[in-house]
Amino acid sequence: MTDFSGKICLITGASRGIGYQIAQTLAQKGATIITAQRSEAPGFISYEVELTKPEASEMLIDRVIAEYGRLDILVNNAVMMKEARLDKMWLAAFEEIIAMNLTTPFYLMAKALPFLSQVKGASVNIGSIEGLGAN
Repeated sequence: MTDFSGKICLITGASRGIGYQIAQTLAQKGATIITAQRSEAPGFISYEVELTKPEASEMLIDRVIAEYGRLDILVNNAVMMKEARLDKMWLAAFEEIIAMNLTTPFYLMAKALPFLSQVKGASVNIGSIEGLGAN
């Protein structure tokens, strides 16, 4: 088993589900877990942030670096889905989905890349079967 002792790991969308399980697993293997989502992730250092806001990605990475001095692992897990027929979905809802599922991971990776490169870190992006077909 890989030892993650001393590693700083940022996981988005870790208050439940897959993100929470990833956080638990990495914590059990020694990593310091920082989570970022709209509500607290119990049991972990948790930043409450609205990830769909463009400035949130920069602020989030800056905060992790300021408080921990490094970033070893970034897990982009936060996603959003709003089910509606095309003729019933508002443009604002569509834009919010795109912001959360595509733009935010892009911004986070771009901002984190210099820090991940320094430590030979990793970025993991969680996807969904929903990306292959519309609901």
